[in-house]
Amino acid sequence: MVAPDLAAWAPLAARVLGGTPEQVCAAASTESFVGLGGTSLQAIALVSLGQRELRADVDSARLLSALPLARALAGAVDFVDTAPPAAARGPVERELLPGQRSMLAAHLLEQDAPYHLMFTVEADGPLDPARVRWALRRLTTRHEALRTRFVRDPRQARIVLPAPYEPRLLHQVLPADDAVRTVHDLYGRSAARLLRPFAQPPVVFVLTRAGRRDLLTMLVHHTVSDGWSVGVFAREFAECYVGDGPAEAAPSPDWVGTRLAAQETSGALAAALTRVTARLGTAPWSVTLPTDLPPVAEADGRGSRLHFHLDEAAAEATTGLARQCGVTVTSVVLAAWALAVSRRANLDDLVLGVPAAGRFEAGMERLVGLCTRVVPVRCAAADDRTVREFVRGVADALAAAVADADVPFERVVAELGAATDPGRNPLAQLGFAAHHELVPDELVVGDRSWRVHEGHCHGAVFDALLYLQSWSGRPRFALEYATALLTAADAGELVESFQAAAGAGHRPGRGAAKDHHAFGGSARPTAGAGCGRNARHGRRRVAPVRRVHAVLRPADRAGRRAHRADVHLPRPARRRGRAVPPAARPRGARR
Repeated sequence: MVAPDLAAWAPLAARVLGGTPEQVCAAASTESFVGLGGTSLQAIALVSLGQRELRADVDSARLLSALPLARALAGAVDFVDTAPPAAARGPVERELLPGQRSMLAAHLLEQDAPYHLMFTVEADGPLDPARVRWALRRLTTRHEALRTRFVRDPRQARIVLPAPYEPRLLHQVLPADDAVRTVHDLYGRSAARLLRPFAQPPVVFVLTRAGRRDLLTMLVHHTVSDGWSVGVFAREFAECYVGDGPAEAAPSPDWVGTRLAAQETSGALAAALTRVTARLGTAPWSVTLPTDLPPVAEADGRGSRLHFHLDEAAAEATTGLARQCGVTVTSVVLAAWALAVSRRANLDDLVLGVPAAGRFEAGMERLVGLCTRVVPVRCAAADDRTVREFVRGVADALAAAVADADVPFERVVAELGAATDPGRNPLAQLGFAAHHELVPDELVVGDRSWRVHEGHCHGAVFDALLYLQSWSGRPRFALEYATALLTAADAGELVESFQAAAGAGHRPGRGAAKDHHAFGGSARPTAGAGCGRNARHGRRRVAPVRRVHAVLRPADRAGRRAHRADVHLPRPARRRGRAVPPAARPRGARR
C-alpha cells in the first residue's frame, strides 16, 4: 500500500474538525490535532474514516500527541479488518468476551451492583406507548446484545436469542414533581431483582407517565452494555420513535473477540503488553486513602455518588490550561484528579484506571455491547516538572494507554503479578471516566427534543471513581465511592481537593501535591484534611499541607498566565512507591 498523503487525509480531517481541506492543509505542518480543536472522540472518528475510506490505520495516540497533524497522519499503516462473519440465527453458545467473566462472578456473589447501569430519556411531551414498544422491538432486533443471556453449565457462555425478541417494558404513572429522581430511586435499588443475566437478557425498560411528560428508563447489566452503548441507544431510540431509524443489523459484539484473536495471532497483542508493563514499571500497585472507617476483609460492592459542579472560574482555568498545553480538557481534568488523589494518599506516583471506548475499527462505533476496556494510566510527578510538563505528561500517558487498550486489563495484572487486597481492584483502585462525549445531555431529532439523565444503582466499581458527566460553563461531575471504604465526609474532602486543583496552577513534583496558585478565584486546598485522622485502623496519616495562595484578579490573568504555569516552589521531600505496607491494607472493593 502507498500511504495516503495529507491531501487525501485533509477532507476527512475537515469533516471531523470543521473548516475546509485547504485550512487543514495550511495548519497541519505546525498544529497538532488537539491544537486544531480535536477531542478524543473526534480522534476516534478520524481513525474510523481513514480505515473506511482510505484503508489506512493511524495510531490514536499519535493523533492526540503534540505532533503536528501532518506528522501524526504520516505514520498511518495498512488497515486490517477483523469484523466477524455473520453469525448463525439460532441460539448458539458463544465464548464470553473480556470483562464478562468477572462481572458474572460478582453477580453470583450478589455483589454486582457496580455493574447495574441506569439511564433515563426524558421526552419533551407525551409518548405513544405503542410507538415506544415498536421502537424498542426494532432496536432489540438490531442489537443482539439486547437479547443476550448467559449460561452457567457445563461452562459459562453467552447465548444470543433469535430475533424478533420482545423486550421487557414496564409501565407506571408518577406525579410530575421530580419524576426522574423518583424513577431512579425506585429502580436503582430494585435492579438486582430485575437484572438476572443467567435467567433472561438483563435489559429492562420502564415507561413512566409524569404529568405532561413521559420518561423511558433503561436498566441494563454491564455484561451487555457500556457507556458508549447508552449514547448509541439513546440516539437510535429517538430516531426510531420520530421516524424509521436504522433498520439493518448492527455489528455483533463478537467483533471484540475476533479482533482480540487477530491481535494475538499477529503478535500485536504481545507487543502491546510489553509496552504497557514497561510503562507501569515500578509504579505502586496499591493506593489507600485515609479514612476513619475500620478495615474490612472484603467490600460488598455497594457505593454512593456525590454530585457537584466546577464554578465558571475553574472551568475557564481548565480550558485555558488545556489550550496552553495543547491537550484536551479531559487530560487536564485527569491531571487535576491525579493531583488531588496523590495529595490525599501522600504519593508522587500512582496508577489510575480509565475506561477506554474499545471501538478500534470503522463500524464499531455503531456497536452496542461490552467493548469498554479499563486501561491503567500512570500519573507520575518529578520534582523538577512544571504544571505544563505534568499535564502534558498525563496527556501522553493517557494517549499511550488508550492506544494499547486491546490488551485486557486482566492480562496486564497477570503479567505484572500485581496482587492486591482481596476484593479490591488489582493495580488501580482509583479511576476516572469521561462520559461527557459519550452520553449527550440533550438530543434533538426531528421536531422532538430529549434529555438524557444518568442514574445510579448504589454500587461502586473502584474505591473512588470521578465521572466527568458534562462540560459547559459549569461542568458537572459525580464522585462514586465504595461506602465500605470511604465515608461521605471522605468523599467531600476528595471533591474539595479536586475543585482546588482544577481551579489552580500547581507544581506537580513535591510542591504540586501541596501548593495551589488559583487562576480564577480562591479555592481552599483541603486535600490534607485527613491530617488529623485517627491512625488506630492502620491508615497512614497524611502529612500536613503547606498552603500557598496567590489569587489573581481577572485583569491579571492574561499577562501572568505563563508565569503562573511555570512557577517552582521548593518543598520537603516526600515518599514514593507503595502507599501502605501490606499489613495495613486489609480493605476491599470490586471492579
